[in-house]
Amino acid sequence: MKWESFPITLTPLTPLHIGDGSQLEAYEYTVVKDRFYRLSLDRLLARLTPAERESINRYVERDLVGLRKFVREHFSPDIAEYQAAASPRFREVYEKKLSEAQNQMIVFPFMRSLGAPLIPGSSLKGALRTAILDRLIASPISSQTYADTLEAETLRYMSDRGRPDIPSDPLKGLRISDIAISAEHIVAEQIETKKKEAGRLTDMSLQILQEVTISLVTGQEISLTGEIRIYDGFLNQPTAPLKDGLGWLAEACNRFYRDQVLKAEEGYFQGLKQVEDTYHRIRQAIKPNSFLVRLGWGSGLDSVSLNLRKQSPRPVKTRKLIDDRVPMGWLRVEYKI
Repeated sequence: MKWESFPITLTPLTPLHIGDGSQLEAYEYTVVKDRFYRLSLDRLLARLTPAERESINRYVERDLVGLRKFVREHFSPDIAEYQAAASPRFREVYEKKLSEAQNQMIVFPFMRSLGAPLIPGSSLKGALRTAILDRLIASPISSQTYADTLEAETLRYMSDRGRPDIPSDPLKGLRISDIAISAEHIVAEQIETKKKEAGRLTDMSLQILQEVTISLVTGQEISLTGEIRIYDGFLNQPTAPLKDGLGWLAEACNRFYRDQVLKAEEGYFQGLKQVEDTYHRIRQAIKPNSFLVRLGWGSGLDSVSLNLRKQSPRPVKTRKLIDDRVPMGWLRVEYKI
């Protein structure tokens, strides 16, 4: 028996951020006009005169703002590791805050491999796994249940000793390729943390700067190609429907992300027209032979866990938005029958 491959097409409906765990200080990047540049400090140092190197050393030791300005003044495109678009919101923060030493202006980069941005297959698989678990769980989850125990019991890879037997996990038979993104489809953006109070959105004043994808809702639709591979030699009775293709998986994802998570988000933002309009567009974007998923940073507790299936769901009080209207992390996945 061999792995069977199913091509898929991903469309970011709203901006997506998947980080690599690193962060950029304000002297490791610069903004020129509407472009964001991540800098190579080694390349910068190589082109400086001895006197300029002495100056930059002094800035490193005691003048962070001076270092930021020095780097900007000595910038040229050939010292950039990569570049991306910079949104108007990002540019405004950069220009206003560059001279504030107390503001770190940290940027969180998008995950890359060999310099190219990508969505790791493991991230998408995690989202699919959550939907599969949700479909297989019949009753509300007790608050006393441990996540690893719940997964092992639901997918039936609990050992006789009462512990998860990881090698027997049937979803080893589900693999997703890494999905490449063009560098020109990444934008440096500001994300806001909002809380709904008295029917209005309140800004929590948390400055978050990230590299995110462009998206359908923000005006630039893109299609990303990948594949889902299924090997039925690993599957067991609960996961057996995966042998027949992606239809059962698509239904599980739509039941979870469309019928539970999306509905909960629509309820949270009820009465806030600008966000309601965005969620209406997301719902309308679901096509035949497609399913909805949500992943990445800012997608929220309800999207990355089975919180909504608990007997007492944990209330999620804040949300991440761009431009007071755009949530993070919604994707449409299309497949062929």
